[in-house]
Amino acid sequence: MIPGRIPRHSHEVRAAVGSGAPTYSAPEGALYWDLAANSVYINNDGGTGWTEIIAGGGGGAPSAADYLVGSVNPNLSAEIVVGVTPGGELGGSWVSPTVDALHSGSIHHVTDTLAESTPGAGVTVDGLPIKDGEANLSILNGAIEETIDASVSSDGATITFSVQKEGGGNLTLLFSDGFTTFVAAPATIALTAGSATSPQSNYVYILQSNKTLTVSTSAFPSAEHAPLATVIVQTAALVQANGALKLHAWTDHLSDADNQGQISHFTEWIREQHATWKSGVSQTLTITGGAPDTIDFATTSGSIFQLHPHTMPAKNTATGSVVHVVNDNASPYTTVTDLADLLTDNTGASMSGKYFNLVIWASISEAAADSQLFVNLPGGSYSKQTDAEQDVSGFTVFDLPADFKGAAFLISRLLLKHSAGGGGTWTAVEEADLRGKIPSAAAGTSTQAIATTFADNAFRLFDEGDVTRLLDFQLSGITAGNTRTWTVPDEDMTLIDDATSDPLIDANSASDGTEGSLARKDHVHPKHHAKYTDAEAISAVEGEATLVLGGAVSILSGNLDIGSRGILTTTHRIDEETSSFIAFRNRADTAYARIRAANVQVTTAGGVELQGGNTQQIHAQQQNDGWSGMTAWDTGVGRVEIARLAGAADPYFAMGGSQEFKFTNAGLMGLYGVAAAAQPAHIVDADGTLADITTKFNQLLADMATLGLQAAA
Repeated sequence: MIPGRIPRHSHEVRAAVGSGAPTYSAPEGALYWDLAANSVYINNDGGTGWTEIIAGGGGGAPSAADYLVGSVNPNLSAEIVVGVTPGGELGGSWVSPTVDALHSGSIHHVTDTLAESTPGAGVTVDGLPIKDGEANLSILNGAIEETIDASVSSDGATITFSVQKEGGGNLTLLFSDGFTTFVAAPATIALTAGSATSPQSNYVYILQSNKTLTVSTSAFPSAEHAPLATVIVQTAALVQANGALKLHAWTDHLSDADNQGQISHFTEWIREQHATWKSGVSQTLTITGGAPDTIDFATTSGSIFQLHPHTMPAKNTATGSVVHVVNDNASPYTTVTDLADLLTDNTGASMSGKYFNLVIWASISEAAADSQLFVNLPGGSYSKQTDAEQDVSGFTVFDLPADFKGAAFLISRLLLKHSAGGGGTWTAVEEADLRGKIPSAAAGTSTQAIATTFADNAFRLFDEGDVTRLLDFQLSGITAGNTRTWTVPDEDMTLIDDATSDPLIDANSASDGTEGSLARKDHVHPKHHAKYTDAEAISAVEGEATLVLGGAVSILSGNLDIGSRGILTTTHRIDEETSSFIAFRNRADTAYARIRAANVQVTTAGGVELQGGNTQQIHAQQQNDGWSGMTAWDTGVGRVEIARLAGAADPYFAMGGSQEFKFTNAGLMGLYGVAAAAQPAHIVDADGTLADITTKFNQLLADMATLGLQAAA
């Protein structure tokens, strides 16, 4: 078909139109519009060659591109019809599509399987080697992702351990079989109680095999597990009152609340320890004579561990290295290049002419130039070398400052002697190697372990004036399994030299020692104790059948207790016969003996005889109202009083149980219990009349009643 033509005008560009692509000849540059495809062509050769310069599809967009359309479009050749609304697992509209509830929140990715390029070689993902199903993460087995909150409580009957996530919630366990959610709201388990004097240890953990909270009283298991805590408890009642003696939570989380990982916690702890010497750092101390002497200190390079190994550079004060004086009294951390400048201790006191100990240490740093030498001044000095060697007053300072933890390490202890003569003369008495030694147990203290038990061949004394004079100890003579104790008396003592004296012959020689001397067993002391102590006397006679005392025996205080034993004389004995009687009998214990005291004798016939003439007396107690009585046995009644000698304002002798018959020292008398009265007055003879006789008789009756000779009317 020959396309139609559009009239040309001088000011317009016209194109031929038609349906379908052009195939006719036309001048070069001629235009053609394909109405069917909405495309525009230009002739490129003045013949039948045409080039499409505007693709069809409208709006200038290519008609052959892939488009998502709701319905078929006749102007597009490669459109993809998806419908007016979303289909399949989508819903809603294309403007606001939705996902079906069945798949909402689920994972739809495809799992890829990684294969080894070489059998047994494993694979690497983002630098992490994975082999045989493990990503080299077994180091984390038994860990818990979260920080745990562990506690112990008691209701007085049962002790309970509780665990949950810090802040509350479940725990995520990591074992060789992967991650496991452990329900902890919180999780609890009963602990085994101890006693008040014997606490019980409890080991609390979760087993990998059953993911169950478990407790043991012996140890954590050898099987895979997540340790939670070690707990030491007394009784349930004491835990309720005072809490557990120990609750050590094993916080093996992957990270803390600040997302700081567990490995960083390990390295933090390591760096809180002092640095560790590995090798090198050998010292040389050089004293150069002069007026005064100079002291240079040098070390070789060496290897020191913080967390990682570092190189300690060589140091030498003779070539400019400085030593920092940490505890200088006037200016801490001042520097010296000559140790001879150190003549004051850390209190500011002079050490001139004395013995003293310096402790040299160093601090290792990342850069060699920042690694430094330090010296600790002592707290005092000594006049005697042996005192300084033993540091008897504890003046030496081994402490390393707390701020240097993780970097500081000990090098040596230098025992120096200074003499003021010659402008200052120095002597290196001792150089003790401290490399590899642990500093004081805690920074800021001077606590050090001191040995208290020694082998007899490891302990020796030497003379302070001549160190070649030595004393060794030998304990091989002690019976195996025994401990012997030497108790020193409160006095000075000297060991006797028996090689220069014979105590058996010359017992009083001064060379045989004094009362405070220690001697061999056959030594004769010039003096002896006048008497034994109780313990000595018992020790001396214990087990002996008879104790013979040749002299006088005095009991200055206390009692002579012989129990149920008797006391024997040549012909008599004294025995405890019953609980109520002491018996005085003959030595053969066949008959009772007489007792005689001064002028009183108890006869074998049972009588008491007063001897010594016609002036013997029996006395009542010598005190106011004191009395002595005589008693007799009343048949069927018992012992009753029959007479009494009594002291009173007017002493008296009375007879009868109630003193019915009383005779006083003043001459008064009372019979039948009446009050003692004086003798009645004389009654004048009656005049013979009945009235007078009656009066006189009545008076007589009254006087008799007064004396108790008859009852009162």
